[in-house]
Amino acid sequence: MIYWKTVDAGDFKTYSKKFLEYYINNRDKFKSYNTFWNQVRAENLQEVMDSIPDMKYAFQKFGTVKQIAILFLWEGEHGTLHTDHTTDLNVGVQARLQIPVLNTEGSRTSYFVLNERQYANHTVNDGGTKAWPEYYREMLKPVSEVELLEPAIIRTNTPHTVYCDTNKYPRVTMTVSFEDDLIKYLEEEKERIKLQNQSRKR
Repeated sequence: MIYWKTVDAGDFKTYSKKFLEYYINNRDKFKSYNTFWNQVRAENLQEVMDSIPDMKYAFQKFGTVKQIAILFLWEGEHGTLHTDHTTDLNVGVQARLQIPVLNTEGSRTSYFVLNERQYANHTVNDGGTKAWPEYYREMLKPVSEVELLEPAIIRTNTPHTVYCDTNKYPRVTMTVSFEDDLIKYLEEEKERIKLQNQSRKR
């Protein structure tokens, strides 16, 4: 399985900072589920996109934006082992575009494969987020990891967590879903690697 893939998403170092500034100055345009997840309200999405034209242009190559959220990991916190929430516009979303904003260097998004018993041992909150016990983060070994230094398409429907090895906070990222699920990019990468391996065996 392919869990992530880096992609070109324009001048993300510039527009991600503009998006953070927009969030700070327009908190009423966002719906906050907790201290971590803060998504643009559906009725304000077009306004936000229009206010940051370079971001709007960069996202066009991936199709029509469904949802944008800004994510904060604060000092003293760490990411739970989880899958992203599945309510509202997130129903059925399998992969999202993840963009670094602040202090992502030295942090890892890590993926895990759980056996049937481990997988069943989760809780579900009112946003549809599945979360697994704290000790899984230290007990289990990741099957894949990415340090988010540039935009990447990441699986969000597979158990994953974030480790901040450098303890630089807040760790801030943007996450974007599209009408046409970005899982297709990961499936295409899987097929590309498969064909490449077959070619090497000839």
